Amino acid sequence: MEYKSQNVICQNCHGEFTIEPEDFNFYQKIKVPPPTFCTWCRFIRRMSWRNDRALYKRTCDLCKKNIIAMYSPNSSFPVYCRGCWFGDNWDPVSFGRDFDFSRPFFEQYKELSNIVPRLALWQRNVINSDYSNMTGESKNVYLSVSVVKNCENVFYSKAVDNSRDIVDCLNIINGSEKLYETIEAQGNYNSQYLLLCRNTLDSYYSIDCINCSNCFLCYNLRNKNFCIRNQQYSEEDYLKELKKFNLKSRSSREKLLIEFEKIKKEAIFRFGNINKAVNSTGNNLLNVKNCKNCYEIYNMEDCKNCFRAFDSKDCMDTDYCGWSELNTLLAPRMTIMYVFLILL
Repeated sequence: MEYKSQNVICQNCHGEFTIEPEDFNFYQKIKVPPPTFCTWCRFIRRMSWRNDRALYKRTCDLCKKNIIAMYSPNSSFPVYCRGCWFGDNWDPVSFGRDFDFSRPFFEQYKELSNIVPRLALWQRNVINSDYSNMTGESKNVYLSVSVVKNCENVFYSKAVDNSRDIVDCLNIINGSEKLYETIEAQGNYNSQYLLLCRNTLDSYYSIDCINCSNCFLCYNLRNKNFCIRNQQYSEEDYLKELKKFNLKSRSSREKLLIEFEKIKKEAIFRFGNINKAVNSTGNNLLNVKNCKNCYEIYNMEDCKNCFRAFDSKDCMDTDYCGWSELNTLLAPRMTIMYVFLILL
């Protein structure tokens, strides 16, 4: 069947949005009706189900031991620790109930959601990471969120994949290591205060440096070594100049941060952090093809309206997701029932 673009009024914000022919083809492929909410309202609705950073002390409602959970002690539903959730001391089927056709559906769904236990923290195959949420296949993660793909020693950070020894960082992927106060890093090593740098080693206070090493207060450099303020030095002179900055002094660090802010105004910023992208729109894209209105994704193909996703294809309206195909309107902790509801 050949579809045409259709303009629809959002039932939530009452603004007009367009459903493209390829959107109809996707919905037909997965056998769901087209949405009645616009793209932005759908995103807000998905995010309302996600709790990234708020953690609470409470007790497990089954074993009664003290735990850390993403749900407050005042929650209307029971919360189980990881051991109880995956244990055999409760029967999920026992919470099932018949549907009463004489009562509103959402009223009954609300009642069901208030009695079904929920997992205290979304974690999968983690070690020594009691104070982390949305974490998988990682070790020693503390007060960080969205840390997956074999990370280790990650503290106070967000969106970290396949990296280790990361502190106070955001969006770190592709085997980065020993980073502090770094944003948007791919394959960086032993560096501090970097922004939009790739494959950069032993560098400080730099912006948009690619394939560089030993750069200090630099910006927009490519394949450079031993540079300070974008000036080339010999290795010996670079090390001598570096000692003058006295990086162990707090007052010196504060001055460097002020200069770093000035450098941000001098540096040239690309319209988007986009690399190896074909027929795609959005920002923070790496190795993607046919991805529209997507942000913070990599290794993706034929996707639309996705955020913080990787290694997936044929997905739409998908956030915080990986290794997926033919997904829509999914986010961690959403139930199959919720997926059905929000498509109505």
